[in-house]
Amino acid sequence: MVYHFSTHLPEKNKNALKFIQNHINAVGEENINVIALVHASAWVILARKKVSEEMAQMIESLVEQGVDFRLCENTRIQHKLDLDHDLVVPVSVAKAGVAELAMLQAQGYAYIKP
Repeated sequence: MVYHFSTHLPEKNKNALKFIQNHINAVGEENINVIALVHASAWVILARKKVSEEMAQMIESLVEQGVDFRLCENTRIQHKLDLDHDLVVPVSVAKAGVAELAMLQAQGYAYIKP
């Protein structure tokens, strides 16, 4: 399952995080592989200085449940994000967000754009 994050809008992103949690609750974390792909203006959900404490806690909880947050490398470079200091959680890096989405779908991942 790949959840696609591409907007800076806090309510949309907060709802998307809730949807991931609801999905995990419904099927059990041992029965699902979730990737949260973050690119474009959605980078703010991972940035320590931009994200709300509530959303940071939601993201931390999802990571503890096995969700793989992936950040587009192009987005990271554009916004000068240091992977070791600027983010609320450790992330994987995708060379390009849209290319990563296409690759994951080709591998059989279901695509969800909340």
